Amino acid sequence: MKKHSSLLSQSSTATQPEQARKIEILERITHLFAVGGSEQLSMRSLAASVGVASSVLYYYFANKEELLTAMYDHNNRILGQERARLPEAATAREKLENCISFQFAHAERVVAVLKYYFAFRQDFAQHPDRTLPPKATQHIDEVLDFGIAAGAYAPRSRSDAKVITHIINGYLLEIYPLQLSNKERTEITQQIADFIERSVRAEHSLLPTDKQKHKNHL
Repeated sequence: MKKHSSLLSQSSTATQPEQARKIEILERITHLFAVGGSEQLSMRSLAASVGVASSVLYYYFANKEELLTAMYDHNNRILGQERARLPEAATAREKLENCISFQFAHAERVVAVLKYYFAFRQDFAQHPDRTLPPKATQHIDEVLDFGIAAGAYAPRSRSDAKVITHIINGYLLEIYPLQLSNKERTEITQQIADFIERSVRAEHSLLPTDKQKHKNHL
C-alpha cells in the first residue's frame, strides 16, 4: 500500500509562504478532482486550472501522483480535525444525524477522498475492504455501538456499518456538486436517518407504525 504520510509535514524547511501556497494549490486541486476526477488531468492542465505555471507545481510535487496523494492526505487530515470538533450527542439519533450532516457539510472533501480511492484502489492492496477507503466506516460503527449500548438499536452484523456508509456516500456522490441550502441539507439528513433507523432500531423503540410493519414481516 502506498504510504500516505503528508507531504506538507515532510517539508520542514519550507517557509510559511511556501506552505500557504502549497495548501492553496491543494485546495484548488481538491475542487478540480472532486468535480472531474483524474483521468483527463495532467500537471500542465492542473497548473493552468490553478492559475500557476507548471514549474510551480513541479517545485512542490514531483509528479501528478505525488500531487494527488498530497491532496488525499490533506483532505483526510482536515476531515479528521473537523470530526473531532463535532459536539457530543445525547442520543443515538442525534449522533447519527451529526454524522450524516457532517458528510454533506464537507461534501467536496469527502467526494475528493472517495474519488481518489476509486481511482487508485490498487494502491490500497493491504486494506481488506476494497469498496471503501480505510476507516470509512469508523464513525458509523461508533454511532451503532452508541445506539446499541443505549438500547435504542438492535444488535447488528459486522456489515451494517459498511452498508450504511455506502448509503450515505452514494447519496452524497449523486448530489455533488449541487449546493444544498441549509433547509435542504436538514431535510435530506432527516430522511436518510429515518431510513437507517427503520433498519437498526431495537423493536421496543420502534414507532407504532414501524412496529406494525415489523410484525407484518415476521
